[in-house]
Amino acid sequence: MKEQEKLLIYLTEKELEGVIERKFNDCFCADVKQQANVSSNQELICSADLQIQLGVSRTTIHNWVKIGILPMPIKLGKLNYFLIEDVKDFISQKRKDND
Repeated sequence: MKEQEKLLIYLTEKELEGVIERKFNDCFCADVKQQANVSSNQELICSADLQIQLGVSRTTIHNWVKIGILPMPIKLGKLNYFLIEDVKDFISQKRKDND
């Protein structure tokens, strides 16, 4: 029996984190949508990912929700999720405000 070839892949910590996160989201997101009664064509983004995408802190996200800049998140367990469509609307409005 031949020894199987091994493929070595070198990833930075950030790249590995991204791979793990995408795989986790692929497995987990369908369950989250089902629990939140969100239709399959509506995508969700967790609060932590939203912080990264917008480049703001958790406190800022919380404050924006509190004063109505962002809509209330969908809370499942300890995690908060936002509809991506709502986030896109928020960004579009911010662009209009800045013009």
